[in-house]
Amino acid sequence: MISQTSGHGDFRLPSERSRKFGGGVSRSELFGANFIADGTSEILTATRENLRFGASQIKLMAGGGTSSDYDPIDVTQYTFEEMKEGALADLLLVDGNPLARIEVLGDPAKNFDVIMKDGKIYKGGE
Repeated sequence: MISQTSGHGDFRLPSERSRKFGGGVSRSELFGANFIADGTSEILTATRENLRFGASQIKLMAGGGTSSDYDPIDVTQYTFEEMKEGALADLLLVDGNPLARIEVLGDPAKNFDVIMKDGKIYKGGE
C-alpha cells in the first residue's frame, strides 16, 4: 500500500516526525505494511519497491479513511499527477504458459494477445 504524509496509511504518532524533517522510517513501513510517499518520484519508487517485493497489484490510498487519525474520509490528498504515477502499468498477456514452454515468448506477433507499456496498449485490448 502507498499513502501520503498525513494520509490514510500514515499511522505515525503525533510525536513521530517525517523522514524529511529528521524522523525515521515509520513502524508500519518497517513491518512492510505500507510506504509513505509524497510526490511523483516517491510514488514511482514506492510502486517499484512493492513490485520488487512480489506485489501483483498496487493499492494507492489516495484519500481519507476510517482507520486514519489525520485524514478525513471525504478528502482526496494525492493529486491527479501523483496518482497517475502509480497507475501506469506494463502488461503482457501471453497465449500459453512461458514457464512450461519458454518458446512462446519467441513469437510476440503470434503469442502475445495484449502488450501494454506505461498504461498504453500497443497490441490487443480491442
